[in-house]
Amino acid sequence: EAVAGADPNLALDIPSGFLNTVTYGAHAGVGGAPDYWSTWSGADLASMEMNLGLSEVLTNGSWFGCSYTDFDPPLAPTMPIAATNATAVVERSLLDLVVYPQPAADVLFVRVNEDGTHALRIHDLGGRTVFTGRTNGLTTAVDVAGWAPGTYVLVVGDTRRTIAIQ
Repeated sequence: EAVAGADPNLALDIPSGFLNTVTYGAHAGVGGAPDYWSTWSGADLASMEMNLGLSEVLTNGSWFGCSYTDFDPPLAPTMPIAATNATAVVERSLLDLVVYPQPAADVLFVRVNEDGTHALRIHDLGGRTVFTGRTNGLTTAVDVAGWAPGTYVLVVGDTRRTIAIQ
């Protein structure tokens, strides 16, 4: 479900702990129409065994797979193929940030959903800190005129955003 939350093309239906429907973009596998989903796990592709539902505990290095099958016989998953769109795990942050304009040329505005002051840092992609300050109220202006064009990482509290300076 974490991957489904990060990839807008992926949707899952999991009633009672069993995988029912998987939709990826225009492709769908609907449980019972005509086949069903089976889930598998193992140390590698050769050792995959079928699970009962989605309750299998996975450890680092474990493999997990699904197959759409009529169970006559059950079909084990084959070598995985990467999705065409990038996926990531969605990070939950304490602060909602709005950063504008993007890209910024002279002034970068940082708006938070909580009034008050919060630590604000900006790092270049080499990890060097190029700005340190604090938010001031709901919206804070950062003078970026004269900064080298490029991609930076803005950090407010525990929340991170990638920003662009032109």
